[in-house]
Parts: sequence; C-alpha cells; structure tokens
Amino acid sequence: MKAPRNAKDAVTLALLLGLTAPTDAQAAAAAALAESLAANLSERDIKNCKRRALQRFRALRAGVQTRGANREALEISL
Repeated sequence: MKAPRNAKDAVTLALLLGLTAPTDAQAAAAAALAESLAANLSERDIKNCKRRALQRFRALRAGVQTRGANREALEISL
C-alpha cells in the first residue's frame, strides 16, 4: 500500500485500517487516528474518505476473507 500523500489519503487509510483491524481495540485506535487526521477536513472531504475506504475494503474483501467490518471506524464525529 502506498504512503498517504495528503490528509485525505491519510484519513482514508486510517479508516481502512479500522475496517480491517483484527481486534476491537485496534479498530478503535484506527478510528481515533482517523478522527484526529480529519480535524481540518470539510464534511464533504470526510464523506469522500469514507466512501473510498469502503470501496477499498469491499475490493479487499472480495479477494480475501476478512473478520468483518468494524463499523465504528467509519463513524468519526466532527
């Protein structure tokens, strides 16, 4: 996976990490990271990050069986 180039990429990656985290604690940590990184993004940018993270998650899931989505990672609050 490529390193994030900007804040939107970083938020998308943190959300994806939360979705694929093997434990609830790791998912919560990724969600906290995503929330912190999203602090200066617009609501529209955050929605786009969530959409991109879900698209990547679904693509990964189609190729590899995962434990299941940790939906908390997509519920960052502003």
